[in-house]
Amino acid sequence: AQGTTCGGLISDALNVESDSNRCNNMLGAEEVCCPGESDGCPVCVDGLTVDESTVLDEGRGRTCATLLEDALETDPDSNRCNNMKRSEAVCCPPPAEDPCPVCPGGITVDGATPVTDERTCDNLVSDAMLVESDDDVCESMLGLMETCCPEGSEAAAVATDAPVAPAVTTDAPVASPVAATDAPAAA
Repeated sequence: AQGTTCGGLISDALNVESDSNRCNNMLGAEEVCCPGESDGCPVCVDGLTVDESTVLDEGRGRTCATLLEDALETDPDSNRCNNMKRSEAVCCPPPAEDPCPVCPGGITVDGATPVTDERTCDNLVSDAMLVESDDDVCESMLGLMETCCPEGSEAAAVATDAPVAPAVTTDAPVASPVAATDAPAAA
């Protein structure tokens, strides 16, 4: 395409089937637009784990989606790439090993229902997948889930209290080990 910039070509290529003639024609410009064997700055190589509209810099209109677009055109050995990689903590944090159990049975209201001024029920559930169940933030999230899954809140509260019940039950067995511990100490 005459008059097309490398940035425009790369952007257009995202919407072209890889086995098409148009793609083959675009590949002809690869040597000019993409010198070397770089595929750009390797940012979030396994994809985003947050919504692509997550804002990185409101003043500059930067989102996780624009981060990935810009990364395609960025030299992997550049300072710019190193700065872009710092955004991975926001755009592609790893999922929690033991995620916060917000709405374990699913949302029972419209996902767009607000839970705070900036977050919705959909956000709450997706955010919970990134927060460990024993984190203080999880406790706050569980307090908000009544808005998103009122029927599931009681079940989660019971499930959350479940570990507390054995602790109460454990009081009786603790007396036995204490007695057993007293015996060897006296012996």
